[in-house]
Amino acid sequence: MSKIIQFFIGWMAILLCLHLILFNGFCLYYGFSGLVGVALISLYMHATPLPYLLYLLGGIGFCFTKQENSLRINWLWGKWLMIVTLLSLIAIIVSEIAHTFGWLEARFSLNHRIHNI
Repeated sequence: MSKIIQFFIGWMAILLCLHLILFNGFCLYYGFSGLVGVALISLYMHATPLPYLLYLLGGIGFCFTKQENSLRINWLWGKWLMIVTLLSLIAIIVSEIAHTFGWLEARFSLNHRIHNI
């Protein structure tokens, strides 16, 4: 596997992990109405250099792995990403059930200050 492919795998690994963290943070608290917040933060955070620097670090980190270890690392990364994604979806489903029964009262709103007046 070439270093360019390893770099882009590392780039995508960090991208997916950051968006999974955003997805979990918003959707666990707000339910699926928090997807608007995920979209807004994803849109605005990419106007700054910070996420690109993190992606670059992930790409460089994957470039420094040895050739014989890269396939194993990619397989393990994919496996753990799937496990975390499934656990996240289960937690978000529980959060949606809590919203339905009224145990968790949170709704994402862009005009938050107007509701508090």
